[in-house]
Amino acid sequence: MELRVRVAHAEVPGDPANWTGAFADWLVEDRRLGRHADIRRGRSSPSDGRMSADLVSWISLAVASGSLATDLITVYGHFRASLPRRVGSAARLIVEHGESRIIIEEGTAEDAARVMRALNAAQAEDEETSHIPSAPPVVPPAANAPQGGETGGGAA
Repeated sequence: MELRVRVAHAEVPGDPANWTGAFADWLVEDRRLGRHADIRRGRSSPSDGRMSADLVSWISLAVASGSLATDLITVYGHFRASLPRRVGSAARLIVEHGESRIIIEEGTAEDAARVMRALNAAQAEDEETSHIPSAPPVVPPAANAPQGGETGGGAA
């Protein structure tokens, strides 16, 4: 399962004080997640609508199970608590999976449950669309095709 996450400020777009990079370092050090997930740092692409060249604007995580996604939220809660109070209260974790985007404020058990519901719904949707048999292609009749015994499509 592939997730994209970043830590952002509630009122200011972007990555103030490189919070996402600091969270990536925190993830690597954490025993619950760091050893069991593929953690890659990435930059924003032009498709994100940003022109930023931030070194770490997103973290891509390949996790093997939903329990690791839940651990991600727990680790974020500890990371947020480690920030200075004024700064931590403004931090938000943004989790993306496919078309789903979930914003986590505190990293509580309720936040983890919201992420799991969104991931389960996305996975069920993926499985549902992968089982739909494809219909044979529809070929429209050719324009000016010869009718009956005609041998061409031109005027007589």
